[in-house]
Amino acid sequence: MVVVSPLFPPARGGLADHTHRLARSLAQHRPVRVLTTRGASPEPDLEVFDPITNWHRLSELETALDDCPAESPILWQYVPHMYGRGGINIALLRQLRRLQRRGRHQILIAHEIKAPLHWKPSRLIYALWHRFAWQSIRQSIPIIGISTEAWLQSWPSDWDHTKNDFFVLPSPSNVSLVQTRPDHRRVWREKLGLKSNAPVLGYFGTWGASKQPEWIFAAWRHARATGIPAVLVLLGGDPPQNISEDDRPFFRSLGYIPEVEVSLALQAFDLLLLPFEDGVSERRTSFTAGLSHGTPILTTVGHGTGTTLRSARFIASIPVNSPSAFPIEAVRLLGDPNRLSKLASDSIQAYHQSFSWEIVTKRLLKRLRSRPPNPGMEEMETSGHQDR
Repeated sequence: MVVVSPLFPPARGGLADHTHRLARSLAQHRPVRVLTTRGASPEPDLEVFDPITNWHRLSELETALDDCPAESPILWQYVPHMYGRGGINIALLRQLRRLQRRGRHQILIAHEIKAPLHWKPSRLIYALWHRFAWQSIRQSIPIIGISTEAWLQSWPSDWDHTKNDFFVLPSPSNVSLVQTRPDHRRVWREKLGLKSNAPVLGYFGTWGASKQPEWIFAAWRHARATGIPAVLVLLGGDPPQNISEDDRPFFRSLGYIPEVEVSLALQAFDLLLLPFEDGVSERRTSFTAGLSHGTPILTTVGHGTGTTLRSARFIASIPVNSPSAFPIEAVRLLGDPNRLSKLASDSIQAYHQSFSWEIVTKRLLKRLRSRPPNPGMEEMETSGHQDR
């Protein structure tokens, strides 16, 4: 099997890490080659093939793909901007079509599909291209894993009877669980110079407007205003906000830290704050990392949230249009240890039932074993859409 992704370690970020873990998980069942960008890290027990210097160069893509074993299925990691500025890449679409005409077995994982329409001309051009590219992709690739349930549920009804087999494919945690001792939470706090009983509000992930940092700071400050000496600990990029001298003893920004340290931090948090602008979804690896570590999660539900997560009992959530309710709910949860304990145990169970690498690999291998006819080569039968 060939896993294609421009991003692979040492590149940083969720997509590079996802490709790495996906390839290693699949390699437990069948031979895997990763086709990626020049400069990738070598991997034991995994073939990393990194000849690509320019993903826009048609001849370079063609040569690299033709050097892959002809009998191997090709799995594409897809986010538009991975393949070019603004996600515009004609060479990619031509290669998908060429492989389809040759009868190559292709499958795609869509982590993102299209940017929203925008009034700025440059962003509008990108958004329109994404829509054109997606139609072309659907004509070339019959099996498509969608990382967000809400996208499937919001698409036009006629898409449910097209050539494609769509199925939900979550993005599992990129952080391995580290075993800890019973006194871990106390020891972890002491290492950070915190009181052993200090309630910890945590955040994990890249830092940007779509993560609504103002909600995170509002929850933290509201907790302290109500008499709870809550500490805010951030994992990831440094926050674009000045911290006052009064706040500083109750604040830690750990930045980008090793995976082991991330796991230890997640297991020490009392509550993980993830107020996504579009709502929580199965593609958010900071969310699935929290689930896998049994970290109680307070998040948001919005247009990016499907019915499964909207009704989930293993997370606490607030509508994205209710910013004032978020800090209130955070304080309520900090004052309810029984509720936090229940969220912790339920989140671990939910992760292993629906979000783990084992589950994702099983769904992919099921699709690979039941290969549908290649679109454009012969008429395809209507297929199922969601693997529950």
